[in-house]
Amino acid sequence: MKVAYAVYEHKTYRLLTLYRGSLVTFIFGKTLRVGSTNEDNAEAITLMSADIDRIGYSMTLVHEVYAGFIEIAIALWQLHRLLGIAIVAPVGWIIGMTTSNSGRLETSLTTLYSLLDYRGPCCKGSS
Repeated sequence: MKVAYAVYEHKTYRLLTLYRGSLVTFIFGKTLRVGSTNEDNAEAITLMSADIDRIGYSMTLVHEVYAGFIEIAIALWQLHRLLGIAIVAPVGWIIGMTTSNSGRLETSLTTLYSLLDYRGPCCKGSS
């Protein structure tokens, strides 16, 4: 199991590195095509690293999202084989708790992202 997880982490990190390299190339190429008198050119290069790190982190979560649905489906199928119709109560409880807490989660994430997105007074309006 540990070997499979290590291979997964390696492949994910490799994909992330390829994706970040492509993004850096595209953004840097775009800034080279923009005129040197344009003020946004310097801001784009300044914010490039932070934005690419954020995008790269969210790209690793993409695999977790679709794999999570597959894992849930397999787990529910196995529980149904063991418990039969008795699986309805725990699944209903999980769905109920997830939907009741989604509003608080959204508020917390909005606050967190606003704190993480602070760019300082020199870069206002460039997000």
